[in-house]
This record gives sequence, C-alpha cells and structure tokens, in this order.
Amino acid sequence: MTDLGITVVAGVSGGLAAALLRLVVRSGTPQFVEPDRVTGVRILQFGWWYRAATLFILAITIAIVVDIDSQFQGNDLVMGNIVVGLLVVVSGVQTIDAFTRTLTIFPEGLGTRSLLRKERFIHWSDVRRVMYSPWGSWFVIQDSAGKIRASKFLNGIGDLKSEIRQRLPLETRKGTGTQI
Repeated sequence: MTDLGITVVAGVSGGLAAALLRLVVRSGTPQFVEPDRVTGVRILQFGWWYRAATLFILAITIAIVVDIDSQFQGNDLVMGNIVVGLLVVVSGVQTIDAFTRTLTIFPEGLGTRSLLRKERFIHWSDVRRVMYSPWGSWFVIQDSAGKIRASKFLNGIGDLKSEIRQRLPLETRKGTGTQI
C-alpha cells in the first residue's frame, strides 16, 4: 500500500473512532443535575467521558505530528504539516473548552463561561430564537446581542431542554425540531 493509501486508511479509521467515542460520550451523559438547595441554580458542565475523549483525540493528533516527518517528504510534508497543525489547534481549543465551559441555568435566564470565550448572560424574556444544530450537536439560544451554544454532551442538558419548554413559547423554539 502506498503512503497516500495508508494516510487515507488512518484518516478513515480515526473518523470512525471519533464517531464511536461520540456514541460512548452521549450514552454516558446524565440528562439532569441537582439544583443548588438555596438558589435553585443548576450548573451544567462536560462530564469526565467527554473530557477524556477530547484528551484522547488531542493525544492522537500530537502523536501524528511527531510521526509525520518520518512519513512524508517535500510538498507532501508541507501539506501534511498544515493539515495536522490545524487539527492540533482545533483539538487543543476543544480540550480547553471541555475543561472550562459551564452553562448556568438561573431563574432569570442562562449564563455561560469559558476560558476561551467571553462571559454571556441571556434573560429568558430576551430570547428571540432557539435552534438545534445537528452538525455541532448543540442548541443555539439567541437574543438581540448574541448567542449561547449549549452542547448536547453537557451533563444536565435535559434540565436545559425542560427550562426551554417551560419558559419559551413554541414560535421561539421551533428551530429545535424533535430535540426539545
């Protein structure tokens, strides 16, 4: 098999492994979290399954970077380094986000915080639209100033769905299809 054939097989295998990890993470994600007894606030975060999966994918990507120089030469080496370099950046950002993102459900609205993104808060009364993105596996909650994305893999995502159903009219959440 040629070097290109090996690369294609490795890429397809990696994609299948990522899809399998996604199924494992989804099945291990609790739908509800206990609210704080005093304030009733619920804090949603990524669980250990999701965090472990992002670390695993980052480690594999870094291992490819270390090994790529011995596999390719010339233009192939340059293109390989560009592609894998982009994968390292995306994997690194996703890993940092998995360990630092929180989504907080308050009686007044939703707040989100992450090391890589600015803190946001949207009042329930200001929500203009809620959509679901199957490509990103996240809900998008929009107001006039911006949006909050809530991953389907957050522990307690069922709490968010329930709050959206209770607090928002149907015309606001019609972009969610059967997800809510």
